Amino acid sequence: MTDDVTVATRLTEMEIRYSQLEDLVEQLSQLVREQADQIERLTEATKQLAGRLAQGGGGDPADPQADLPPHY
Repeated sequence: MTDDVTVATRLTEMEIRYSQLEDLVEQLSQLVREQADQIERLTEATKQLAGRLAQGGGGDPADPQADLPPHY
C-alpha cells in the first residue's frame, strides 16, 4: 500500500511541477513577444534616424558652429 501512496504522491508532485512549468513557459513566451515588438519599434526608429542623417538633418560635424544653440 505504501508503494501506491508513494507513487500517487510523486505523480501529484510531478503534475504540480508540470503545471508550474507550463505557466512559466507562457510567461516567457509573452516576454519574448513583447521584446520582439520592442526590437521592431527600435529598428524602425533607427531606420528613420539614419534616413534623417542621410538627408543632412544631422548638421555638418566638421563645423562646430553648427552645434551651437541659436543664442550664441
